[in-house]
Amino acid sequence: MGKRWKEDGELEESLRFLRWGIGVGEVKAFALLSSLLSLLPLFFLLLLSPKFLPLLLLPPLVYWWVGTYPIRLMERERERGRGEAPRLLCALSSSLLLNPNLEVALSFAAENAEGKMGSELKRELSGFFLGVHRGAEEVLRRFSERWGNPPELSKPLPLLLASVKMGEGDRRRALEQALETSLEEVRERLRDFLGWVRLPLFLLYSFGVVLPLCLLTLVPVLGSTGLLSSPLPLVMLFGLLLPSMLHFLGSWILSKRPLLSPPPDSPSAGIFFFLLPLPLSFFLFRSLLSSEPRVLVFLWSVVLLLSLYFLSRRDGGEHRSLEMEEDFPGFLQELGSRLREGRPMEEALRRASENRGGLGRWEDSPSRLVKGTLSLLFGLAKRSGRASGEAALQLSSHLRKLGEVERWGKQELAEISSSMRSVALFFSPLIISLTCQMYSVLWKRGMGFLPGFLPPPLLLFLLGSYQLILTLFLLHLLSEMEGKERGSLFASGLPLSLSVFTLGTMGGGTFLSFLT
Repeated sequence: MGKRWKEDGELEESLRFLRWGIGVGEVKAFALLSSLLSLLPLFFLLLLSPKFLPLLLLPPLVYWWVGTYPIRLMERERERGRGEAPRLLCALSSSLLLNPNLEVALSFAAENAEGKMGSELKRELSGFFLGVHRGAEEVLRRFSERWGNPPELSKPLPLLLASVKMGEGDRRRALEQALETSLEEVRERLRDFLGWVRLPLFLLYSFGVVLPLCLLTLVPVLGSTGLLSSPLPLVMLFGLLLPSMLHFLGSWILSKRPLLSPPPDSPSAGIFFFLLPLPLSFFLFRSLLSSEPRVLVFLWSVVLLLSLYFLSRRDGGEHRSLEMEEDFPGFLQELGSRLREGRPMEEALRRASENRGGLGRWEDSPSRLVKGTLSLLFGLAKRSGRASGEAALQLSSHLRKLGEVERWGKQELAEISSSMRSVALFFSPLIISLTCQMYSVLWKRGMGFLPGFLPPPLLLFLLGSYQLILTLFLLHLLSEMEGKERGSLFASGLPLSLSVFTLGTMGGGTFLSFLT
């Protein structure tokens, strides 16, 4: 009974977090309806054959999956939001450093923070202005509780609140300690993730690359026994089951990864689902794909169209924004030094922009972080240019520390990222193409009389399509791990992977023909 109440409490909490406007009873009713609907196809399958009896486990699984979906979604959103906490804290501490007013700091952070946390902070802040919350401290505490009190935010929160009542020197030290506490929590989470992720990635490689190749070795045996009287089982395996398994395993890995910055706004990995029908188009194009050159031409047509799509979706403004944010700490340091010397704001900004040329006018930056910080400094410079210079130097120090943690995290992930890139672009396409050529040799040596065997060109098409899905999936996983823009990675990675697959097909066929 206690366990059920706990689950109901978690479900109720998740529904409040997601703001779906439904209750626990409605979720349970929908889960029950879904499980009952899943019984309908099972009834007809059981009438056909008792072999489908194990599928009776499906309705309870459907009930559990639908009933716990809000909880899993809340946990995933909170996990992703935790990565935004250091940037949010940096914005809060930067504003408090200039002006020890928590309401102003919350407004500045809500305006300049990105991602889910930023939008949720705006919602909480609007409740404060409407009189729902009694004070800015309550807004910040409720906001932290809503996100599950992540250590990156909850641990430095007392220092942040106490700094409002401190003098300038003590406030600066308290805010620096608060930011360092948050960054140390990020480092600790990343260390834990690096120790955990190796086994899931090994499983990913096993299920995505090794298992399909092992299954191919069973094709002759299954074909000779008549179990492969139709190519449908292989098509469903490589076109639906294995890609779905990869998707769920990858989603599980990414749900555990600590985000160091908001994910890039780039072409969605939903294109992964666009490629899923490619192996299933086997039945539509099988009459046209009668030779290996035709198969390769077809695959290259798909890849080139996808590459053009990703290149057309590249956002130059986003690239400029990322460059400016990377160079912003150095720009602030130079701007702060000139302001502290007593230079006017306009002159200091012009000189700093000239020395940091090539990125255009900083005040016209597409980055909300850059524009919001400069707007804050402009407002402070109207009261005191020297105080604005000191603030710019402190902001530069905060942003440098945040950037150092992000670079450290990417360096720690470099080994894992390198192995994933090697598998996606070289080892996987090469191994799969050579496997197809070995199958072709066996076919030519007398396997073709068995009706259950696929002709080599059609198997090449099936595995080549699966290889494209695997490559796109691994590149998506890589972009999420490294925080890189996906469009460029997809546009260059897919042609490279297919080039290796093509060379393996042509070179492997020639080499095996020479040996035999």
